[in-house]
Amino acid sequence: MEEAKAKLGEMEASAGELKASFEPEPTALVPWMQALFALVDGGVSTLDVTPVAYPHAALRPLMTADNVNSIYDGAEKVLGKFLARYKLERGAGKVQVLVRLLPNIFADSYSPGETLEPLVDKIRANVFGADAPDALDLVQLAWLDAAGRDPVPTLRKLAALAEDKIEVNEESGEVTVTEPKKIKAVGLVDFPYDAVLKVLQAGLVPASLSLVYGLADASAHKTVALCAKYGIKVFARGVLMGGLIAEKYVGAPRPSPIEPDADLPSVPVAVDYYEAYGGWTKTQGLLRAVKAVAVKHGVSMRTVAVRWAVDQAVIPLVPIDWAAGTAQALDEKLTDAPTFLDAADVAALAAVVRTA
Repeated sequence: MEEAKAKLGEMEASAGELKASFEPEPTALVPWMQALFALVDGGVSTLDVTPVAYPHAALRPLMTADNVNSIYDGAEKVLGKFLARYKLERGAGKVQVLVRLLPNIFADSYSPGETLEPLVDKIRANVFGADAPDALDLVQLAWLDAAGRDPVPTLRKLAALAEDKIEVNEESGEVTVTEPKKIKAVGLVDFPYDAVLKVLQAGLVPASLSLVYGLADASAHKTVALCAKYGIKVFARGVLMGGLIAEKYVGAPRPSPIEPDADLPSVPVAVDYYEAYGGWTKTQGLLRAVKAVAVKHGVSMRTVAVRWAVDQAVIPLVPIDWAAGTAQALDEKLTDAPTFLDAADVAALAAVVRTA
């Protein structure tokens, strides 16, 4: 009995500490926080900062001369709150957050040597809190003018921030870290083939490249092949065509560009996808082909689209509606090895893949 009372006392104390921890951070109980907890507890270990970008986001944050404001600030702070809460409840080191750096390279004041480190520090403060010593897991550089402006000096500066600054004692040979690195790895966002090649020729090998790649748009296949050759991980966006690859849209009228749709993270982005693919009528052909494969294997259309991307040796990025606090599940067959897609499925999907 005494032992049971002691254990009960410990449990009550622990519960009291947990309850008290919600007071300074009440958002720990909101739906989006719980959705992220469910995802990570279910095995998702990497979260990518990918809010809706220009032209569907305000232009002002992209073009501030001082490079202070960013379209990613809000998402960084949201994930920062989640990381802090998850660390408190589950422990540190279990979740990676991939962030983006979008400097205004058109500003007269832009200088890789002077601009980048303060920007990286701002992102670290958003994600980890002010004065946090943590290094960002992956900083992905988004570059708005790959054809006209050289990204290499900026990438060299980021590479320097991904290395510890050290001093070596000449007498003893002892190495001391004078300033820990602020970044663990550097990646790229939407760099075309020629720009990636230029970066490689400069002796820089990025850890990753994030781009649009999926059944509805596999036009970057040459770039994907180049990345595979040099061991660069490819993060594929648009795998679900902005949310349109779903049973709801098979045989349905095209989504209105001006009316909201609770099942689409961004209606304008989804419209861009189906217009780029060739219009709504042609998109229906893609959706029917995906549905036929899904029905054959007893899985969702989402699972078919994600599995196809996985089989192309890319890492699919699946969007989550944080505001709704929900995340649509994928079928267990997604992780089947070998793939559940057979030769007939591959041929059927190849017939509708856009490659140019």
